[in-house]
Amino acid sequence: KHPPPSPLLHQKTLGVLSLVMLLSLSSLVAASALREFVDDAGVTHTTSDDAPTIVTSAFDALSLIHFGVDGEQIWATYGERGTSGSNVGGVYWNGNAIGFGDNHANASYDPTLFPNDPTSSETALIAQALDLSPDCSAGNYWCASFEIPLLNAKGWPNFLVQGAWGGGWPITADVRGKATEQGTPIITISRTDPETGITRGFIEMVALHEKLAVFLGSADAAGQSAADKGLLCGAVESFKRITKAAQERGVRAGATYAPYQITTDGVAAGWLYSPAQDMVLMMLEELGMPILHFNGKSETMTDYTVGYMNASDLHSAPGLVPQVDYPVDFWLYDVRVALDFTSPAFAAAWPHPAVVAKQYAYWPHGGHVYSYHHAQEILHLVGKHLATAARLLPSTACTAVGDIDGDTHRTDGLDPGQYACYAPKTYAWCENIPSIHSYAIEAAYDEGYAAAAVGWQAEATAAGWGPLCTGVQTPAQRRTQEGLRQRRVAKMSAGEEWW
Repeated sequence: KHPPPSPLLHQKTLGVLSLVMLLSLSSLVAASALREFVDDAGVTHTTSDDAPTIVTSAFDALSLIHFGVDGEQIWATYGERGTSGSNVGGVYWNGNAIGFGDNHANASYDPTLFPNDPTSSETALIAQALDLSPDCSAGNYWCASFEIPLLNAKGWPNFLVQGAWGGGWPITADVRGKATEQGTPIITISRTDPETGITRGFIEMVALHEKLAVFLGSADAAGQSAADKGLLCGAVESFKRITKAAQERGVRAGATYAPYQITTDGVAAGWLYSPAQDMVLMMLEELGMPILHFNGKSETMTDYTVGYMNASDLHSAPGLVPQVDYPVDFWLYDVRVALDFTSPAFAAAWPHPAVVAKQYAYWPHGGHVYSYHHAQEILHLVGKHLATAARLLPSTACTAVGDIDGDTHRTDGLDPGQYACYAPKTYAWCENIPSIHSYAIEAAYDEGYAAAAVGWQAEATAAGWGPLCTGVQTPAQRRTQEGLRQRRVAKMSAGEEWW
């Protein structure tokens, strides 16, 4: 007979079994934490890291930071760190090859002209990331350099994100080859839907970045999105009322990149853009803004020796038969030409009625930052100016559109000189998100977000808001912080200092 096992051996056996069970349980937990993201190249990416590191363009990094991705995950950035056409930091690049007014590099920086420039806190977050474009990142102009040796010295990240703003230009064959060698997958995000080839709407692009932030381990993405969506839903309802009233007054908007190179005898050169050309224009039109369509998605209004944009008789470029008038009462100017377009000197050189009357607002071509916060910021700033715009030119009838956000309208659009009648879309998720009532938003907006005189603390507490603190925030405190961000938007739109 064999002797019975000793108590010590029994204990060791139990210990080994317990260890095996714990390891098995930890494996199950790890497996359940595995996250997936399918990019626009059709590649399925996976990770179980809590906070994987990334390299991406500076503005694509800001989009992810808005969804709670930690600044320490931004291993390095490439590309410009300020808006093209901005003079932040005392630097200006004359991208439109013409100048009006004083030397823009020497002019005081006006942050209200460049709402998509990084804030001071965002600048600080980006500054701690390695700069892979040291030759042009501070130039406030398109920047596509990518210094591979700098990244080799620091080490490559978990992922390289080829974002919708930065695009594919910096991601050269050499960069791709080195990423493959280092085992760094490339996540591809495009401005167009890979299945249809049609430009995505701005809110669709925002939702895609929310999914990417979750994949990258943002534990705060849901809370951040809920707070920003609440503010956005209020902004949407206010904007719809503004666009409906603008339609009733007969106001028509036009989007442009102008001036460019030439402005002579009241005739300017540049480009005119139809809504289908750009995701932000799509969002504005889909929420009721009467935006004129031009000849194609973009219409070139110059042969690079003369311009075709006559301030007193704006019509289609040569080649379109018959010629079509473009009765623009309100301009959406590409933010890249803000300093020239808003200059009194440009109004004198190109006295278009809407420019002289200052009936215009900025338009962040290409979106820049894809977040719900930026969406409501755009709606507030554009709506602020559209709300007081008057019809300046002879009236024209709108054109009914059955499906304002459908593929057909986004592809073919309307004929030159036409604009869609008021038939705004709705965002289904707004129905389930409690937000500040839109009328209250408008009232506060007009008053510069002054606090209500009677019982505002009790009303705010009942709505789930709370005092702001530093450190870890509760949901209520986070909503309060979002409210403060909203106040910044209002002050900027009113031309007040907020810093």
